[in-house]
Amino acid sequence: MATRNTGKSQSSPRSRPKSRKTSASKTRTPSKAKSRPKTKTQTKKKKSSPSSGGRETLWTRMRSNLSFLGLGLTVGVLGAVLILYFIGAFKTPLWWKPAAPPTPQETRTNQPRVITTGPKVYEEHNRLDLQIKKIDQALYRVLKVLKVPEKDIHFVELTQKRTGNSEWHHATIEVLLPARVETERLTKDFRLALHQLSLDPTPRMSVNRQKQTTRVKVFFNGLLTHTMLFRTPGEAESFPRPGPPPTPVRPRPKVAIIIDDLGMDLNQAHCFLDLKTPLALSILPYQQYSRKVAQAAHKKGRVVMLHLPMEPAQYPLVNPGKGALLWSMSREEIEARVREAIEDVPFVVGVNNHMGSRFTEDADRMGWVLKEIKKHDLYFLDSRTSIRSQGYAMARSLGVRTAERTVFLDNVQEAKAIRIQIRRLVALARQCGQAIAIGHPYPITCQVLKNEYNYLKSQVELVPVTSLLR
Repeated sequence: MATRNTGKSQSSPRSRPKSRKTSASKTRTPSKAKSRPKTKTQTKKKKSSPSSGGRETLWTRMRSNLSFLGLGLTVGVLGAVLILYFIGAFKTPLWWKPAAPPTPQETRTNQPRVITTGPKVYEEHNRLDLQIKKIDQALYRVLKVLKVPEKDIHFVELTQKRTGNSEWHHATIEVLLPARVETERLTKDFRLALHQLSLDPTPRMSVNRQKQTTRVKVFFNGLLTHTMLFRTPGEAESFPRPGPPPTPVRPRPKVAIIIDDLGMDLNQAHCFLDLKTPLALSILPYQQYSRKVAQAAHKKGRVVMLHLPMEPAQYPLVNPGKGALLWSMSREEIEARVREAIEDVPFVVGVNNHMGSRFTEDADRMGWVLKEIKKHDLYFLDSRTSIRSQGYAMARSLGVRTAERTVFLDNVQEAKAIRIQIRRLVALARQCGQAIAIGHPYPITCQVLKNEYNYLKSQVELVPVTSLLR
């Protein structure tokens, strides 16, 4: 019996599941607390949980990386700016400051000023004329390298040529060579210089070596532009020279010079007004300094002209400026614009065209302009921006005093090119008895005219353009 009692005291298999249920119920008890409202203590504990801490660390790292990236970009930009600044500082001293504009007293000194800034006006250029000027420069450049004095280079004759839409002066140039210069080397160097001009097409040469003379002809695009006669001192007796002047001696040829495109810069005008040459100043209407330039020129006793804008062939790609006469305008509009432009520039005694390579080709429209000019008792000078210009012929037929441009001085804005044009001007004046040149308000033009004044004075009589009207 005792043995049985001991066995009954041990837990039976049926009682074990009950203990599991009890433990399970004890384990589930905390889960029921989730449905209860959270306390502040529980909320703080959740925020400090490992999962939310990981998300906060990732966002902090991203913000830190973005900050470093922004700082790096800022430093890089500042570094680039500093590098560019110091590169510029090496090219231009840090202490350099732009010169102050001249005072009114400085602009009226007796010495021409070199103007390095100022507005520029587009000017129509004849393409063939520009190319011929480049050939001139090539010749002079070769002769300079060979140390041929400029006084031994002469424009013997200039003959006006015209074919189709092309107009040019064929130049016969005589060169006295030093004894040490061989004509064979000269022609070889000149051929190379023409090739290096990179003109299209390349100019070609023909060389005719005779016993006492070397004759070189230059052709551009099939047109004969230059005939050059080279001789040495020993050949002087047999070389054809211009004959002595007839008796009685002809009066000295007359030359007038006009400066166009004035009115946009006051210093430009004063530079030319300070020259001894009796220049005429042609002033664009409606510009900032149009009236002041006209007043200064009148005070100096210079000829004041109106530089009247007219439609070019390239219009509207090329704008001739405010108040321009356009081909599409009616007669009333054109006449009104002419009157307004004349009234805008005081002291004008004459008119010449600015651009106008299309407008001046129309005889009817030029007739309307010239009749209005005649009403104001003004003369008209044809700038000849087109070989088909009707301005000069119409002015003669209407009884308007007139003349026409012979030479453009500075279509190529280089001192050597302008000096060559001055020599062409003198040669044409000798042939025709008179010649008219047009220049523009470039600093180099003013400087060359100052330097060449004595040469011009020794060769021709410098006169106002009003002395050469017909």
